[in-house]
Amino acid sequence: MLDTIRYVPAARCYLPSLHDHLRVWDARQQNPTTSPAELAEMIGLDVEVPYDDCDIQRLRNEGLTVRDLERRNARARQLAVQRHLRVAQQYIDNVVLGQFPLRNRR
Repeated sequence: MLDTIRYVPAARCYLPSLHDHLRVWDARQQNPTTSPAELAEMIGLDVEVPYDDCDIQRLRNEGLTVRDLERRNARARQLAVQRHLRVAQQYIDNVVLGQFPLRNRR
């Protein structure tokens, strides 16, 4: 008797998010030493940052210190990239098992 892979229905995925997961995964594979925040900026990942870059530039032009604001924005970008990589890894792990799109956790 032939061993067959049984189709296991999985959850639906949101295609724009799946595309972002793939873009981040591919960018990480091509640039393994780039920081996550730089990776997000490099690929143009849409990340909701706490402070608008235009506001930071305006404050900088007024002579104010904006280092903490830039750090918080970089942290938001870093967390977004890490989340995309984690989810992409789950999709890849489950594809090997014949289950797509399926992820176990956030």
